[in-house]
Amino acid sequence: MRAMRSASRWPALSPSHGRQPSRCNKGRGVEAVMKTSEVTKPPTDVIELKGMFASRSLRLPKQLEQVARLALARPDVIAFGSARSIAAVCSVSPTSVTRLATALGFDSFRDFKLFFQRHLRRTANSYTRGCV
Repeated sequence: MRAMRSASRWPALSPSHGRQPSRCNKGRGVEAVMKTSEVTKPPTDVIELKGMFASRSLRLPKQLEQVARLALARPDVIAFGSARSIAAVCSVSPTSVTRLATALGFDSFRDFKLFFQRHLRRTANSYTRGCV
């Protein structure tokens, strides 16, 4: 019978569970870059959302900024896409998409989608009112 290996083969886990700090953020977590404490309620419309970005009151990590730029340029992709499909378009993870939603003050990704669906509905209605 083979002797059992000693527990010393596996190092004890530190409070961080043995993981090294991420080098890609260089010590800046998402919380340090996003001023989430200042964003407590979601924007009421897309104009307000654009204003948040224009005033630089909300700074986002690169991945979240990519999703935000897509949302403003192509709201239909956000309104009718899944977190996975939006992430694929932006070359980010689906988690980044949901993080953006919560960073903007939405309770969930679903609320984020509904925000853009309402925006598209209002935009479509304004165009059809002009047509007689």
